[in-house]
Amino acid sequence: MGCVMSNNKAPLNPEDAELKQINKAIDIQIKEDKKKMQNVVKILLLGCGEAGKSTFIKQMKILHSEEKEKTWTEDELKGARRDILSNAVECLQVLLEEVQKPLGEGLGNTADRLKKLDKSKEEDQVRLWQWRDTVQDIWEDPAIQETYSRRNEFSLPDCCRHFLSNISRISNPDFVATTQDILMVRVQTTGIIEYNFPLVFRKDLTRDCIFIDVGGQRNERKKWIHCFSDVLMVLFLAAASEYDQMLYEDITENRMDESLSLFNKIISYNWFSKCSIALFLNKKDLLEEKIQKSPLEDYFEEFKSFKDFKTRDFRAAMDFIKHKYREEHMAVENSEEWQRISVDGSRRKLYVHETMATDTDNIKKVFDAVKNTIMDKILEQFGVN
Repeated sequence: MGCVMSNNKAPLNPEDAELKQINKAIDIQIKEDKKKMQNVVKILLLGCGEAGKSTFIKQMKILHSEEKEKTWTEDELKGARRDILSNAVECLQVLLEEVQKPLGEGLGNTADRLKKLDKSKEEDQVRLWQWRDTVQDIWEDPAIQETYSRRNEFSLPDCCRHFLSNISRISNPDFVATTQDILMVRVQTTGIIEYNFPLVFRKDLTRDCIFIDVGGQRNERKKWIHCFSDVLMVLFLAAASEYDQMLYEDITENRMDESLSLFNKIISYNWFSKCSIALFLNKKDLLEEKIQKSPLEDYFEEFKSFKDFKTRDFRAAMDFIKHKYREEHMAVENSEEWQRISVDGSRRKLYVHETMATDTDNIKKVFDAVKNTIMDKILEQFGVN
């Protein structure tokens, strides 16, 4: 007798067949997404609050805008105007809160009114135009200028001088923000924001670039962990001018100490074991201005032992600050924990750049150098020739 082979496998019911098709489609989509990600450069912007991350993103938008006169939409310009007036009110209120000497004759009534304004309300913002002449006098008053000169003792937005010196222009009902105004305005970043730009490295090598900007304040940092996968470069921004300032969140903590600590923590994460690390020492213009009146050694005594020590000297101060970050970098690279993570024994190079995020030409030159680093990483990671 011959044997008859039977197939005991029951046919799929319609629901199982549909599920199988869905799973197959998901697998195909995952493979396609992975292939697409090979052509995407993901750059994570990190740093403490007010280091200049959002300003850097604005510069990227300017540099990658095809029509410079159309960099900002009408809604963005309207939003910038509101934020600028809000900044101006905030700056005035901080200065009036911190002033220690009486203002000049005739300024007291307007000063009292300014203290009561709600910086976020449009009806209060328009008061700046109504009181513009007196507000200008308040800003120029010797007592306020003396207060401004010791601004390292309290939290005052860097845009203060730019906006208060132009109070008639920015408060005018017909005011339209310039690019420089938009670069100067301070708006706290909350949450995680992604920006996409095409990066052209050479004629045969273009990549989509995703910049991820996250809030720098302490209460925002817990959100960062969701951004750590598939990052090609970590771009850490630090304000070189903040060596003599305290944190907004903790007035007992020096801002530079906080930044150094955060930098160490970030580059210690195993997520970044294969990443390039770029450090932007930002606000170099403010450091150059401030160092003349506020000696670095008053806040970091070890500066006196630095090989290139020179008091009230910009170059010596900047080199010392670079040295401090390089020390943190080497401490991580030489640690037992990092040697365990980096199984092949490789060490990451730290690329350091001095920047002025409000200067488009400066950022263009610096980012051209960063693009070379990124291209080398792409060639290494994806084998592009």
